[in-house]
Amino acid sequence: MKQIKTTMKIAVIAMMGMSLGVNAQDLISGGSNSWRIHTPDDGRTRMYLGPIIDGAFRWQKGVYFDNNGKVEFNNDILVRGALNVKNINSSSTIIGGDLISGGSNSWRIHTPDDERTRMYLGPIIDGAFRWQKGVYFDNNGKVEFNNDILVRGALNVKNINSSSTIIGGDLISGGSNSWRIHTPDDERTRMYLGPIIDGAFRWQKGVYFDNNGKVEFNNDILVRGALNVKNINSSSTIIGGDLISGGSNSWRIHTPDDERTRMYLGPIIDGAFRWQKGVYFDNNGKVEFNNDILVRGALNVKNINSSSTIIGGDLISGGSNSWRIHTPDDGRTGMYLGPIIDGAFRWQKGVYFDNNGKVSFYNNISVNGKIESTEIKVTTSPTADFVFKENYNLPTLKSIEKHIKEKKHLPEIASAKEMEKNGVNVGNFQIQLLQKIEELTLYTIAQEKEIKELQKAKSEITIQNSKIEKQQKEIQELKRQNSEIRNLVQKLLKDKN
Repeated sequence: MKQIKTTMKIAVIAMMGMSLGVNAQDLISGGSNSWRIHTPDDGRTRMYLGPIIDGAFRWQKGVYFDNNGKVEFNNDILVRGALNVKNINSSSTIIGGDLISGGSNSWRIHTPDDERTRMYLGPIIDGAFRWQKGVYFDNNGKVEFNNDILVRGALNVKNINSSSTIIGGDLISGGSNSWRIHTPDDERTRMYLGPIIDGAFRWQKGVYFDNNGKVEFNNDILVRGALNVKNINSSSTIIGGDLISGGSNSWRIHTPDDERTRMYLGPIIDGAFRWQKGVYFDNNGKVEFNNDILVRGALNVKNINSSSTIIGGDLISGGSNSWRIHTPDDGRTGMYLGPIIDGAFRWQKGVYFDNNGKVSFYNNISVNGKIESTEIKVTTSPTADFVFKENYNLPTLKSIEKHIKEKKHLPEIASAKEMEKNGVNVGNFQIQLLQKIEELTLYTIAQEKEIKELQKAKSEITIQNSKIEKQQKEIQELKRQNSEIRNLVQKLLKDKN
């Protein structure tokens, strides 16, 4: 038992080491029954825990922990006490040899290794497994009892068909500590096993078995002895007393029995548990480190969602190209990210993140892809208002036409080749475009004045033309009258002769 407890302690230390991302050499426990923790330096993503036998590391006889949460035991699992499991989902599998209960009235669970698809449950009588006197469970859901069934209470059977199937009401065990098996008559596909407390069925305090193979425990699982499991996935939970690692550098895992919803991991110093110097894990997923975190190697985080929080001192990346994350303790409400150059934190060469969502870059930004934004604000000087000053030399349209014919681009604007080669300064380019717009505005104003002058001249010409037309009509009338007078005079002279 002491050996199994030592194995569990080492396994727990190994699991905590994986979850904390600690990189170290192999760890070897002391004593004649030494075990070794080994993490390969090749592409394998697992940690091995195994015994040292005759001076050699026998990982095949131990356990390995994969970084996807999978844990595999390479040998059978021996449970000397009761196995109380809080949660094993449908993908969890416990694989081992036959399971035998203790005491003088021993029973055995046996699954054959041949083509039979059943599991046998039967008594051990005179040292022999008497499966004929027990029950077998077939993988098609069929259960067969090879002997009579004794029910000390009432047995209410609804129907027994020709294939020896018993369908009835709930089954209730006798005694003061009664439990009840209940299968609902509605669409639920599960069976409930729970205690009867104060005359009421408390299924919430028991277990339910779903017809898809899933078994759920609604309360904690207590393991009084050692638990040796070949395979439990990441959703399985083992709950027991405090776990303490061995050696002079002992650590302790402690879960309080009060209303606190956290687990403490801390060192034992001078015989006392110093949880203040360790870590605690809250059941809401929060993990708090009470001291600074030193990462001697790379810190590789697979996933941190928006609700995760890392609280501690400044974070500094390793290597010759170190960067530092710093949050001031004064009234500033931002976080600085900047390089460490010649041993000094150069926040002026990095980025500043304010808690109002504003991000400030203190240097140029290089973006190899596209930038999409709802708004871009560029602050620069001078502006292009100099175009509207009286002494501004506005180019003539003729000179601009000549420049376009020769250069194929506007004056004072870079050519397409220059833009492709050197890029475009957005701020300066916006000022240049504004200058051209203001010049176009001046051209438009001048053209409008010329148009008004031409319209005025046209109006005057129209008036002059109207006067001339009137005068011509008057001349025509005078000519007509003159002709009539001439004719009259001629007539008078003729009559007189």
